[in-house]
Parts: sequence; structure tokens; C-alpha cells
Amino acid sequence: DRLAVQLPEKIIIYSVGIDDPYDMKYKAYKKIPKKVECSLLVVTSENLILCLERKLQLLNFNGDQEHEWNFESIIRYIKVIGGPKGREGLLVGLRNGEVIKLFVNNPFPISLIKQSTPVRCLDISLDKKKLAVVDDHYNLLVYNVETQEQLYQESKATSVAWNTEMEDMVAFSGNNILNIKTADFPAISQRLQGFVVGFKSSKIFCLHYLSMNTIDVPQSATLYRFLDRKVFDMAYNVACLGVTEQDWRALGIEALQNKQFVIARKAFVRLRDLKFIELTEKLERDTKGPGFSDEEARALIYKYQGKFDEAARVYVKQGLANMGVRMYTELKMWEKAERVVTKINQGSSGKGGIGAPPGIKAPESSMTAQLIKEQADWKEKNGEWKQAAHLYLLAKDFKKAIELYGKYKEVDALYDICKNLEKLSHEDSIIKCAKYFREAGNHSYAKEAYLRLGDIKALMSLHVE
Repeated sequence: DRLAVQLPEKIIIYSVGIDDPYDMKYKAYKKIPKKVECSLLVVTSENLILCLERKLQLLNFNGDQEHEWNFESIIRYIKVIGGPKGREGLLVGLRNGEVIKLFVNNPFPISLIKQSTPVRCLDISLDKKKLAVVDDHYNLLVYNVETQEQLYQESKATSVAWNTEMEDMVAFSGNNILNIKTADFPAISQRLQGFVVGFKSSKIFCLHYLSMNTIDVPQSATLYRFLDRKVFDMAYNVACLGVTEQDWRALGIEALQNKQFVIARKAFVRLRDLKFIELTEKLERDTKGPGFSDEEARALIYKYQGKFDEAARVYVKQGLANMGVRMYTELKMWEKAERVVTKINQGSSGKGGIGAPPGIKAPESSMTAQLIKEQADWKEKNGEWKQAAHLYLLAKDFKKAIELYGKYKEVDALYDICKNLEKLSHEDSIIKCAKYFREAGNHSYAKEAYLRLGDIKALMSLHVE
């Protein structure tokens, strides 16, 4: 939160507010009325560091020198890498290719690596495990700090910055191209004018002539790369840098399908999606018990996504077609439910299902009959009584069909039912038909019904009327 500006006769130190990390409005904090000659200048919380070719001088904000370091080669680059107040660390890149780390409160420098080419720019990763160096040949070389092993190399780089919130993500620029490399994936490139000087979350800080620009960079491509490899922890870390709601949902669904319930729950909590949070808890609970397959879980996830056809296909494939039928009936998708039932019937008997012609015909299976009854109940509740009565008839629920036709005095439809009913098995239904015929004043239909029943007493009563 400090900025030092060197003027011909003084140095002004500015400070920025800490409330907004992206606020770049600075206010004057200290003035050092001292003329200094240096090639590089950096500032920490309590000190200034001046570079004078082969040596560094540490000054306090009163302009007094507190310490001095001398090196074998000319200093090419200085980078403050943070640390506790008054104990910050620095990286120093030398012309002879050596990179040195030192602390402002320690007189002894530490050599990190030494390469054969001069250092042009450098930075160290979040966990201080990887060092990125740009040399005079515009090559980016990344080292393991502990082993000093070179991990990889990229070309056409003039500046480099590690992401301050993710260990394995580095940005480098050159030839007006910005490259972002994560882990061992190929770098992602886009056009950019200027030099990368900072990288935080999904924002790149770029110096272009005299202006410092903040540029948002998408992280979706990197997220999906980790998802393809099933590396969910890293995918979640990338998502936290800044991705869209659609990307968060993709992460949650993919994690759920791979039983990564902790990651899935975090993703859906971020989206505030209570439905999928409940699904995550249900699957986590069910998968611990016996008899719950991965395919059944996959179908359930499809169902919650609204991908009902995919869910039904999984159910049918796993021999759980009844669950597919139940799903469609709950959604009132009757035609699709019929298709699933037809597949079941074809698989068991080679016959067709409920797509048969209208008429009084027995259903092909108990599942077919149940489906028709549920559809009829729904039609009846919605006031579509004629369609409901017809469906009850298909399901051979004659009592319900007769009640509907009788209620609305559809005597011709009642007669068509009555004349096809057998006395031995449907005597009660025929009696009910006769009752409705008499109430409607159609004595000829009522007479025929009583004759079929052989009910002479009721027939005499009818003639008296």
C-alpha cells in the first residue's frame, strides 16, 4: 500500500486505502527532502531501497541510511515479495544470471539460483516454491526454488507476474501478447499492449506507457481443463478467482457426478441453489447405503437439471424403467411416460403399449393401467371429464367411467359401455348404468339394462314410471 516517486530534489511516498484492493487513488504520506542518484527504487512499509549499480541501500522514511548490501554483478531487477511489517523480503536479479533473496532486517543475502543469461525480470509464486525469470533473450524460465531445477521454459516474454492468489498460475507478456499459464497446461493467449506488472485473482495489472491499466481475464478455459482431468480441488481454486454462474454450476454438477460432495456443496452454496444443496446431501447419504448405484445417481442428477429424457434413458438402461415412468407422471408428461411403458411392454412380450386404438381394451401391463389411471385422475381434476372418462375406460376402471358419464348425462356413451359388460363380473356397473338411464329419462336403455340383469322387479317399477 505504498508508492514512492523520485523527483529531482526529493522523494514523495504515497499511501493507498486498504478498504478496496483495486482502488488506485494514492495520497501523499511522507516527503524526504533529499536528492538521490539511483537506477532503481522500491518501497516497503517502513523503508526505501535504492539501487546503485552493484549495491543496495536501505533508507528509513527520514532519509537516513540503515543498511547496505554489495553484490558481485550489476543489479538488473528488484522485486518486493512481501512479508511482516519491517521484515519484508526482496528478490534481486543480477546481470550474471544470479537471483538473490534478502530481507530488509537481515544483512545476509540468500542465493536462490544462478543461470547463464542475465536477468531482465523476475517474480516468485504465492507459496514461494517457484521462481519465474525473464532473461535478455526474452525467454521465461521457471524454477523449483527448493531443488533449483528448471521446470519449463516459454519464449517471447518481456515481463512476468505470478497470481497472488494461486500458486500454479503465472502471466507473462511480450510482443503485445498476454499469456496465462496454469500448471502444465499450454498457455492461453490474448492481445495486450504494455507490460504485466501484477496479477491478482482474475485481474491483470498492466503498465502501458504512463498509465496503469486493470484488465479482467476470463478463467473459464482453465476451469474446464481441470474438470476434464477430474482435478476438482484445483478447479475449485480457479473458480474462486472469478468465473460465471454457469461455470460454477458446471463445477458443481461435475463434482456431484464424481462423488466430490464437498466441492459440489461449496459450488451450490456459492450459487445459493437450495435444490442442488439438498440433492448433494441426499446423494452423499444414499451412496453410503447398499443398493444405490452410480447410474441411479446420474439419472437423479439429470432429473434435477431438467434433462428428463437423459434421465429416462439411464433408468431404462439400468432396468429401472418404472422410475422413469414415475418421473414423467409426476411431471404430467404423459406421452413420454407412455413411450417408456411401451418399451417395457415390448421388452417383456414384444407387444405394443398404450398407444393402442381407443376402445374397451385391457392394458398390456399393470404399469400401463396405473399410468392411464393417473393420467385420468389428472384430467378429471383439471375439468377435462370426457378425456378422463375415456382413459378410465381404457384402464378398465368401468365404475369411474360410468360415474363421469352418468354425472354429465352422457347416456349414449353409458349405453356403449353397458352393452359390452358381462353380468357375472360387472353386475354393479350395469345396475349403476340403469340408474343413470332412469334419471336421464331414457327408459329404453334402462329397460335393456334390467333385461340383461334379469331384474324383473326393477323392470316392473320402470314400466310403472
